[in-house]
Amino acid sequence: MSTLAVAECCGPFVWAGRDWLLVYDEQPYPGAWLVNVVSGERRWIAAWFGLPAGDIIAVRNPHSRRTELYSWDGTVEASIDTGESLALLDPTGRWAVWSVVEEQAVPSSAVSRVARLFVLDRWTGETRTLGRLRVSTLAWTSDGSRLLLIGSLPDGTRLGVWRVTPAEGTVDLIVPGHFYTNLQVISGTHTALVTRVLSGDPEEDGVWLIEVDRGTVRRAPFVLQYRAAREFVWVLELGKERDRVFGYRWPDLEICVQHELGGHVLGDAWEIEPDSSWIAYWREEDRRVIVEALEACSCHR
Repeated sequence: MSTLAVAECCGPFVWAGRDWLLVYDEQPYPGAWLVNVVSGERRWIAAWFGLPAGDIIAVRNPHSRRTELYSWDGTVEASIDTGESLALLDPTGRWAVWSVVEEQAVPSSAVSRVARLFVLDRWTGETRTLGRLRVSTLAWTSDGSRLLLIGSLPDGTRLGVWRVTPAEGTVDLIVPGHFYTNLQVISGTHTALVTRVLSGDPEEDGVWLIEVDRGTVRRAPFVLQYRAAREFVWVLELGKERDRVFGYRWPDLEICVQHELGGHVLGDAWEIEPDSSWIAYWREEDRRVIVEALEACSCHR
């Protein structure tokens, strides 16, 4: 088993591209580090953690109250006035979306605050207001043509999964319902995964596949924690001695490969590299960020 410890403590992490992991580490000094898990090369990007999109890493600077866009060598290429929010760039780098909160207090942690949603077209420099919503989760399709979000209108009505078309500025509710979570788009497709819980109807709870353009849904053949990658959906199964992951090949969603980890995953802190070559996770036993190579299978690529 190929195993690499990339951070000594449990900071956030996310895959930035093939073989590259963006991780917050305190050594040799605190900040967001871009780590190549093959060569071991480490690049310091910024003092704060961010989110990658293509060859850009978006980082919110709390002092300037702007989202700064870094290249992979740590150079600031541009910045966006986003206030308290971090802009989420689509994978092509064209669109940046962020929210400006209008409501400071809510009755429950399960209720998102009312916010005004903005989208910037970085090609033209035009910023557009998409509307006022309660938003809990955002996810782009891999071609940047659609943005999905879980949310509702400000008055709490029309809850569910919404589709935003940034080029047209349209916002449509495509899958109504309460208590959706873990929204993820399968790379290279216009299909998303989402979990529904506490609906009041056992037949409605579980993991669902959403066809983004048509708004149709069908049930997925698994119910555990999952991550979407290119060609695969990976599902985590907790074990007594150690955990393991199963790779479900897209689009038939049949199990093609499984991998036993070198320990237990802390909470839900694990991510699959976009090409399904690596898994990164917080190891429960020592709180380190661990990367392990995933085995290829006959149906892979």
